[in-house]
Amino acid sequence: MPIQCIKKSSDGDTYASELDSQTDSGPYKYVNTAIPIMLQRLRNYGIDPKDLEVKLFGGADMMVTDSENPNPHPVGQSNIHAVLKIIKAQHLTLTVSDVGGHLGRKLLFYTHTGEVLLKRIQSSTELDSPL
Repeated sequence: MPIQCIKKSSDGDTYASELDSQTDSGPYKYVNTAIPIMLQRLRNYGIDPKDLEVKLFGGADMMVTDSENPNPHPVGQSNIHAVLKIIKAQHLTLTVSDVGGHLGRKLLFYTHTGEVLLKRIQSSTELDSPL
């Protein structure tokens, strides 16, 4: 989730892959803890969350085997809903969103401009390919 503060030319990014931090394996791995931590750190630098532009990507259900047997517990959709709930609760401005589906994404985030380039990954061989 790339974020940018236009007023202070500050940027941040988080990649949280799990919904809930019920275990103690690290707060930065989980949606419900990584985003609040990042927002607090930005506040510590004098950045007001209302000045942030949020760009949300990901949440693909990568575990789908076929259309007849979809994943019964789609983690991607759960993460999307959790992030959108946090964005709303924190009164953040969501400016760009490309979420869900069954394809992974590769992002290139230019922190000096806030621009994000996106490539949808069709296969595992594309993970190491350039955008």
